[in-house]
Amino acid sequence: RRSWVVTMASAADPILVLYGSETGNARDVAERIAREAARRGDDAGPVHCLSMDRFEVTQLPTAPLVVCVCSTTGQGDPPANMRNFWRFLLRKSLPADSLNAVRFAVFGLGDSHYQKYNVAAKRLHRRLLALGASELLDLGLGDDQHPTGYEATLDPWLERLWRALGRTVGPATSARGSESQPADPCRVVVRVVEAPEGLGLGLGLGANDRRPDDDRPARDVETRVRELCDAARELDRALEAAAAIPPRLLRRSSEPTTAVTSHDTHETCGTARAFTERRPAVATVLVNAPLTAPDADAEVRHVEIAAADVLGDGEPPHQPGDCLAVSPLPLDDDDDDAEEEAGETRATTIEVLRRAGIAPDAWVAVHASGGSARVGAPVRATALVEGALDLCSASPRRYFFETAASFASHPKEAERLRHFASKEGRDELWYYNDRERRCVREFLDDFPSVRMPLERMLTTAPRLRPRLFSIASASNATPDAIHLTVTRVRWRTHYGRDRNGLCSNAVAKAEASSGKLACWLVNGAIGPTPRDETPLVLVCTGSGVAPLRSLVQDRVHRARHAGARIAPTLVFFGCRRERGDFLYREEWEALAGDPIALAGHRELRTFTAPSGDGGSDAANSSVSEVCPLEGGFVPAFSRDGDAKDYVQHRIASHAMRVWRMLQAGAAVYVAGSSAKMPQDVRETMEKVVQACGKMSIDDARAYVRGMENGGRYVVEAW
Repeated sequence: RRSWVVTMASAADPILVLYGSETGNARDVAERIAREAARRGDDAGPVHCLSMDRFEVTQLPTAPLVVCVCSTTGQGDPPANMRNFWRFLLRKSLPADSLNAVRFAVFGLGDSHYQKYNVAAKRLHRRLLALGASELLDLGLGDDQHPTGYEATLDPWLERLWRALGRTVGPATSARGSESQPADPCRVVVRVVEAPEGLGLGLGLGANDRRPDDDRPARDVETRVRELCDAARELDRALEAAAAIPPRLLRRSSEPTTAVTSHDTHETCGTARAFTERRPAVATVLVNAPLTAPDADAEVRHVEIAAADVLGDGEPPHQPGDCLAVSPLPLDDDDDDAEEEAGETRATTIEVLRRAGIAPDAWVAVHASGGSARVGAPVRATALVEGALDLCSASPRRYFFETAASFASHPKEAERLRHFASKEGRDELWYYNDRERRCVREFLDDFPSVRMPLERMLTTAPRLRPRLFSIASASNATPDAIHLTVTRVRWRTHYGRDRNGLCSNAVAKAEASSGKLACWLVNGAIGPTPRDETPLVLVCTGSGVAPLRSLVQDRVHRARHAGARIAPTLVFFGCRRERGDFLYREEWEALAGDPIALAGHRELRTFTAPSGDGGSDAANSSVSEVCPLEGGFVPAFSRDGDAKDYVQHRIASHAMRVWRMLQAGAAVYVAGSSAKMPQDVRETMEKVVQACGKMSIDDARAYVRGMENGGRYVVEAW
């Protein structure tokens, strides 16, 4: 067992910026804090920024100044790359004065629509205080629901942080920056190099980039995926070398740890997998068929992936609730009929290189700035940009505009960019960039005089990040295929600009039998599969049906083929319209009509309950009664009637049916949109418990909270 080290901190110890990030936002904030802290002057100590699970937590007492940034996921859970760090802090054996020498600040990122708004940050703040640390300033809570996002809180919070540290230097006042030079030195250097010996400059270019007399066959998709991932990894290695984090601060490799992706955003499967973000599988799309009608409000597709392509030799298959991570790499640039998105990516890549003064057929090497001994391996410049950056979907952060201002030759463009990067221009930047979801490609159109060096683009533009799709099948029921239920993301911005989700559209357009996806398995948030004798209450809307379909398939298959005795399952499914939106309708109707599938085995369809139906009096009653448990399938169609009918309304109308399941120890799973549905369902469950269990609302809330703490109330929302 590890314990705190006992060495004391010295005056030269660095400011430590630790982050727990699920989608990358907390990491962006942490890197901003580290940049601004590094601008304090040459006499200041170093600043180190890393994810919490990369940090050797036993060194925490030696860090005199610690700034923590974290988001909240799921049911108030910490992000994947914070969990090991958090588990250590929760050890009861840690003395109450463990962190007496540490001063700290915590900033949380959350969404106030959620009941457990910023819970991870609040808990971390309380735990650090309980271990004896002293707060530099009050807890900062960023809210995505604010009209200008979390930065509305972050900006004033950072001003207070720098005052608490006796520093005033920030992005707009840095003495090291100027109108012609960025405030911060670039972390990496990109050099144009000769192509590796024996490789012509034409190697690896897309079909549209080859010379007319080049009759070589197009490279296969596996080769392209490997090249794109290797190129992105060269950038990651250079950035890691540039960070120069002392080995004592890095988590000991000999300790068991949960692997995370190269961007520290998603937890991988606890079992060592052959395929990861650094080395994804190239899987064949077997089936790609619509589940919704052509006139439905949203297009949802059923996609099947070859399971053998995703599993390494001897690897266990996925479990119910697991996810498939898909990397939206541009895989079809070798296709003469390349999709529009791939064409946009290649055109934008060439424009980025042109403005950086680099030929599109050039080879480059990336290494850390500051005289690093490591020289990166040669990679194609186009592969580096396309494998590392999201140029046509994600919106850049404020620091991108701050950096771009130094490379704009037109005075008006430079002035506008500096205004965007300033505190005064924050709201205008939100209207221009965040609300409209402008991407780098559109930025280049709007600011034609910006000539950003490639190393600056690589370190400020959005990184290409994977997307997670809940698996919709059970490995025992469909061992040869992994099913996905994919909603094709499309929307229109405030000013009428059409937007498409980068990854969902790539998956939706993949050709059956020939389409390929770069992907790998990832643990889901549902946790261990419930015991067969545990009743289930499943609530889902839209494509949230996926993880719950997996649960049902797994249980039903074992009942039919392995002799499992299963308890009843009650499913509430919601969509807009019965005609056109009812996902997997025939399958659900067949399950509902089956004598066992949802109804459960006869001996598990009843339970003995106190006669008072609940409440303290019933709990103490010596009289009991045998009550029925009724599984089944209950749909809700919110747009088919005069009044909107949501899943929470169906739950309320089946209140006693639901309450009996809860009394019998049912596990509740809620999956779907992260907007209002999860909270509405929870409030309805509390009212069901209150009314049917004859409790006060406070006791009912405590009842549901107890279910949650015991792993019997699980939400998977996105």
